[in-house]
Amino acid sequence: MTVVAGVGPDGRGLHAVHLAGRIAASTGEDLLLCCVVADSWSRGSVMSGPDADWRRHLEAMASEVVDEARGVPPPEVAVDAVITTARSVPRELVAQAERAEATMLVVGSAGDALMGHVALGNISTWLLHRASLPVVLAPRSFWSEPTDRLERLVLAVDSDEAVDAALDAST
Repeated sequence: MTVVAGVGPDGRGLHAVHLAGRIAASTGEDLLLCCVVADSWSRGSVMSGPDADWRRHLEAMASEVVDEARGVPPPEVAVDAVITTARSVPRELVAQAERAEATMLVVGSAGDALMGHVALGNISTWLLHRASLPVVLAPRSFWSEPTDRLERLVLAVDSDEAVDAALDAST
């Protein structure tokens, strides 16, 4: 099984990688780092002109961030990574998680969250309302020692019959 951590090409989301690494270490799962570069260019202009330069710059940033993020999880966690470009970052995160048959997708809090707290941004809001798998929201600046293991996670659901049946089955 796999835990997927979403990290931005600008380095936002490393706290999500910390939490995803702890979850993976605690559950014995692998970790997939997923960095999505938002493709806001029209299809005809991506390969030429200043748009191509900007895209190459973002892809280089993403590569550096993923290289840094690989060193975050505990050493016993198997880490793989994917850097991709898509028009919709949250849709691509879900698509990558589904391809990996992930048990969950971990993303970071919005930048305006207080330290140690969570706040929803555009991506996390979309994911929490539409994702086809569990979404974990890391508190801003989450960090822990590599030897730390999680003892509990808090689950919030919008209850309906299907959710209630799944929760009953998991206890």
